[in-house]
This record gives sequence, structure tokens and C-alpha cells, in this order.
Amino acid sequence: MSTPYTYFQTFQVNFSIPANAPAGSQLVANIVLDPVTGTSATTVVIPPTQQFLIVDVFIRQSGDITVDAQATFVKNSVLILTTTDPLSSLLVSNPSRPRITPLFYGPNDRLSIRATTLVAQGTAASSDYFYFKAQITDFSILRSKS
Repeated sequence: MSTPYTYFQTFQVNFSIPANAPAGSQLVANIVLDPVTGTSATTVVIPPTQQFLIVDVFIRQSGDITVDAQATFVKNSVLILTTTDPLSSLLVSNPSRPRITPLFYGPNDRLSIRATTLVAQGTAASSDYFYFKAQITDFSILRSKS
């Protein structure tokens, strides 16, 4: 008997905040698909042989967030799956940080993320970063069960 190949992958997400942006600004986030080349997309189409289960959202260090915001995960451009707690509260080294309910994206689903600022931006533009961890199941790669 065979089972599909399952693995975990962490994705970086970034968004740019223009100078003098007011609190409540809606920003489109870029999902980094290849950290070596920096290739990113505002929408990721899940391959037809895969499914994604997003299991964690976090920042690696407090400097990742210059203007606090919340991230909203959207499915197929219309369905809001969740909005995170303030990103500044999601420091990976904090054992009591808020967690998300796992988010499911099936084959051919479209994943996009937007950020909503919680405070006004100063006179200089900036870029913020956060990460999400996905359990990816690939049905095109089968593994033998022992």
C-alpha cells in the first residue's frame, strides 16, 4: 500500500507600507516562493496534485514588524479563512503566542494574504515580514508503507 508524500515548508510573506499610510490600510502581501531567487507572488495556486494545510503563522524576531498589522488569509479571492492576532504578538520564541486553527487549501485553490495596519506609518516607507508553515501533501509522489 502507498501513501502520499507529506512534508513541511515555511514561507516568508512580506508587505510594503507606504509613507504616511493611515491605520487600517489594506496591503497586498507577497508570498516568497523561492528564497534563493526571491521569486514571489501575490496569489499562489495550489498545484492540482497537492494540498496545503497552514499550521502556524509567526515572526522570527521583533524587528520583522515595524508597523503592527494583522494578516488575513484568503481562499479563492473571496473566502476569508482567518485573520491573525497582531503580527507583533506572534514571536516564534514566545511559548504562549496566539495560534491559528489550521487552514486548508486544496488542489487548484488560490491562496492570497492581505495585511491591515493597526497603527499609522511614519514619514518613511517600510517593509514588514512574517512567516507561515504549511504541511504539504503531494499525491503525485507515493511512498510505500512498511
